[in-house]
Amino acid sequence: MTMNPSDRLAVTVCATEAYQYAMTAQARTIHANLRHLEIPICIILAGDDKLKGIEDLYKQLFESAGDRVTIERIPGFKATAGRNYKNEAQLLIAQMRTAAFARARSFGATHCWSLDSDVIPKTSNCFRTLSWILEIPDRYYEVAISPYPSQGGGDVLTGRGSPESPIFEDYKQEERKIPEDLAKRIAAHKANCEAIKPPAQPSKALLEEGGAIREKIQECEPIAGVFELNAKFGWRRRGWLMSAYPGLGRGVIVPSDWCGFGSTLMSRRALDECDFCGYEGGGTEDLYIVWNHWHQVGIRIGSALHEPSSHVSRRKDGKFFMSWIRFVTDADESKGECVGHMRTLQRPFYAQDKGEKYDADNDGNPIPPADRVENKNQVTPAAGVPIAKDSTKADAAPAVAVT
Repeated sequence: MTMNPSDRLAVTVCATEAYQYAMTAQARTIHANLRHLEIPICIILAGDDKLKGIEDLYKQLFESAGDRVTIERIPGFKATAGRNYKNEAQLLIAQMRTAAFARARSFGATHCWSLDSDVIPKTSNCFRTLSWILEIPDRYYEVAISPYPSQGGGDVLTGRGSPESPIFEDYKQEERKIPEDLAKRIAAHKANCEAIKPPAQPSKALLEEGGAIREKIQECEPIAGVFELNAKFGWRRRGWLMSAYPGLGRGVIVPSDWCGFGSTLMSRRALDECDFCGYEGGGTEDLYIVWNHWHQVGIRIGSALHEPSSHVSRRKDGKFFMSWIRFVTDADESKGECVGHMRTLQRPFYAQDKGEKYDADNDGNPIPPADRVENKNQVTPAAGVPIAKDSTKADAAPAVAVT
């Protein structure tokens, strides 16, 4: 894909100090993706003063590009003490993105490549693939994403949803193995909800019980695979990649109802619609834009399963691991029917910075050694075996009745 001479690309990355651990590796990958372009590029870094070192690295990498590539840093964003995915933390992310996107518009960007600081494109062709998707006739897609595993090494961000349920459930209650004690709890909660007569409202305890039951249901394993469930209950749209589009991978582009901003290329129109006014920090800031802006004006999202990205996460003991996507190949014996399918591998993360030392405890396992005990029902995943997905980006709407 050849960019037009009048095109201008903005690249935005937002991070406070605690989330800058993968940015040197990311910078080198971004350089490999963009160094052949002959259009103006502005790389925008929003965060705290610690980003100065990352800014210097980008200037070094793009030194031969001269004035064609500019590096800008937007400082002054301090991390809050609150937990991740809570209102304070989410508002800070929205504020950083607001500043970065505003600068991208001031730059006159025709394309904006938004990246999370811990997401690393798999290949040097990632940008070319995403920009090619935006060139599909009639601008069918105005947002193109390089899908990546969720935080913690779970399923891949691509799938189906709706304004009422931003990310659909992969498996409904009737598709899961519900133990007897949980089934009784569900029945009791349903009866208590049905006993409420308007205008009475459910109590806080009842709402909390509904949320707790929903979480327990999500932990129950499905009774069968997606294909068998679709045959039994009928096809339906499912929330995450491995359930929404099972068995796909290399060479595939699919529509996605939702996305994160981890590796997301936007057209000028999609960038202009990134307005966080009205966002109070509930749910994630990316889903706010997806459902309250892009879907409202008919902007479609295309997911390039052909060009996924990796996600670097920090486990509870402070060690890092990388959720890395590979494709099944002809060389994988006994997997001939799965050639081209996506697999998530957990690997040790080393940024390959000068002076970085080998750490035997950095083994790539998402579960810290202290938690690898059978009596906690936690199983250490074998190499190449995906673990259960993270639910932090799931629909956060309060549960009243669980049926």
